[in-house]
Amino acid sequence: MYPKNSGSAVTQHSAPFKRVASINDQGVPMPDRVVSEAILRAQGSVPDDHVLVADHNDQHDPIIPPGTSVDLAGCTVFYSIPRCDAGNPRPQCLASPKIVISVDDRLEVVIKPEQTGDAIFYLFNLQGDVDLIRDSESPEDQIIAKSDLVDLRLGNVFVTRRSHGLRIIVNKQSFTTNEGVLHEMTGAQIAALVFPGNAAVTVKKISGSDKIEIPLDKLIKIQNCDEFRVIRKDVNAGFLPYRLERELGILREGGAKISVVESPHPAVIFHDVPSTLGGVETTTDVLVIIPPSYPAGIPDNAFLPLGSPLLQTAPGSAQEIQSLGGREWQKKSIHPYTNNSRIPWNQNSHGFHTYFGELLCWLNA
Repeated sequence: MYPKNSGSAVTQHSAPFKRVASINDQGVPMPDRVVSEAILRAQGSVPDDHVLVADHNDQHDPIIPPGTSVDLAGCTVFYSIPRCDAGNPRPQCLASPKIVISVDDRLEVVIKPEQTGDAIFYLFNLQGDVDLIRDSESPEDQIIAKSDLVDLRLGNVFVTRRSHGLRIIVNKQSFTTNEGVLHEMTGAQIAALVFPGNAAVTVKKISGSDKIEIPLDKLIKIQNCDEFRVIRKDVNAGFLPYRLERELGILREGGAKISVVESPHPAVIFHDVPSTLGGVETTTDVLVIIPPSYPAGIPDNAFLPLGSPLLQTAPGSAQEIQSLGGREWQKKSIHPYTNNSRIPWNQNSHGFHTYFGELLCWLNA
């Protein structure tokens, strides 16, 4: 059985959750929350002439002394270096430790111990037809809804299973129990699946024989495969800011530096994007304009700072110059998600968080 989180808080669980550590980029199951340096070393196959280091992404990453123990409620990402390179005792490390998340034996690294179910779905590109389950040492695992708050200090191992819970269709999008579908819902709860916040909406049930409008404060019973239509009354031509904030938040969690330009055109600036074009390692800022109808509108092209040497080496033809965010930028013609691309745009899985990956490929081709 799979006990469900309630609301957005972390629930208590009787059996301990499973834990994994990343040692030299390999996932290694751990027997308990507190483990000895010897266990980490043995399970990670660390050479005898190496020391084990806790990864804080800092020049002062702390070395783990032999004979000590490590609390995996903190750092769960480690690497080893030759003992002769460890140097003198290091100053105190003030950076946040890295924490690994394992889903179906795939690993991603974050620095915040508290994550939402939604963030984990995005990090691992999980689809809505699966349940995300935190793996326990007992048969009673825990289903994680997208709205749940997940404390990775309690356990960081997850698996997915084909969802067998309730599924409804809202505005032709599928939603399941792990996305907040309940056996009884108000019209407002149904509307919030597609329009988070306090939007002025009309909710109608359009499946079955009882095609009716659902008052926002009325509680109705939900049947599997019910279909609803939600119409927002305050329509405008702007993009969806909550969607953009969520995607940029995912990148910031991973350490990306990002700013948003409001005028004359809303745009995202990715700062210090690495490049190896022309055999030269460097970094650059990259600007991408936010389509007016995003996410229905497809992000396209990219701007480099005017005068950047990468304008000569980055693939794509140079086009017009624009002034945005108090700087001059020149457009380069790149089209990761157009109809001619090998990866056609899917607004349910793609976004500015995946566009960043396309920019990395573009500047390191």
